[in-house]
Amino acid sequence: MKSIGIYESALAWIASYLSDRTLAVKIEDAISRRQQLYCGVPQGTVLGPLLFTIYCMPLTATFARHHLKYHMYADDTQLYVDFPRNQLCDADIATRRIEACANDIKRWMTSHQLLLNETKTETIVVYARNVRVPPAITTADECHITRQPTVRDIGIFLDSGMDMLMQVAPTCQAAYFQLHNIAKIRHYLTIDACKTIVHGLVTSKLDYGNAVLYGINGPLLQKLQRVQNSAARVITQQRRREHLHIKPVLIALYWLPVACITYNILVLTFRAMHDLAPEYIADIITEYTPDRQLRSAGSLLLRVPRHNLERYAIGMYFRNASDDHLPAARICASDSPRKAAAVAAPMRKL
Repeated sequence: MKSIGIYESALAWIASYLSDRTLAVKIEDAISRRQQLYCGVPQGTVLGPLLFTIYCMPLTATFARHHLKYHMYADDTQLYVDFPRNQLCDADIATRRIEACANDIKRWMTSHQLLLNETKTETIVVYARNVRVPPAITTADECHITRQPTVRDIGIFLDSGMDMLMQVAPTCQAAYFQLHNIAKIRHYLTIDACKTIVHGLVTSKLDYGNAVLYGINGPLLQKLQRVQNSAARVITQQRRREHLHIKPVLIALYWLPVACITYNILVLTFRAMHDLAPEYIADIITEYTPDRQLRSAGSLLLRVPRHNLERYAIGMYFRNASDDHLPAARICASDSPRKAAAVAAPMRKL
């Protein structure tokens, strides 16, 4: 705790919170005798994920020793390393670093009364679309880690080619299942109640992590749009055979089309520029400074990485805009959903 700046009364409070706990095991209706614990975290507590991350903080030194980048959330840890696709020697070095780090992680967890869940530990190689044969990645000696073409990362399915097919298909399937059930009871619901249910069970699935869907091909985007159209028809009780245009319905509901994924990315950009985003997002947002005095020097411009964005899907590009013209800036400052929807209206044309 002291390593992250917790001292004195705060440290004493956390120590008292974790100490003198009891443990019992319940199987169906049978409960075991309570056992005294030296320290522990109550199951289901809000502090559980944070305290577990603090407990595993010594692992960050292991990641740094092997020159691996990482993200940690509760018991979910992601390690990643990048290397040029045409440099086999760099691929071999990356492979050895991952193998050595995985072995060190397992040894550390064993010595700290933790068990590495090898069945849920997977590796994936993400490569550009123009690479036909991806680099070979082997598994570690002490850890039985399998390489998968698709992995799930905090609810998002990522595939090797970043085509996002494995993310879109389950999302649409789950959304249609919920819409089918909601449609059965629609005539018992008010429109406000139906909006709440649809948002909680359907549109939230479309919105979750949708920034990673930027740049997907048209057919996949249309699948998601059809889900949104169906959700709007369920709320307004319209049938497809009525042949009414769906756009006025979406506008009346203050819903942006699925293609306006740019809205969420602009919000993330705004937050990163104003120190409201995580560090790993803020680090990739760089303000453009011209080498010589130009008329654009007074404008807020962002530096665009030099990538073939459309072909290889390794980045994203948006028109540079000043703070006065950044829709996300005004939407974040808005205190009214109707005002936010009005400001977002021009986004429908993107």
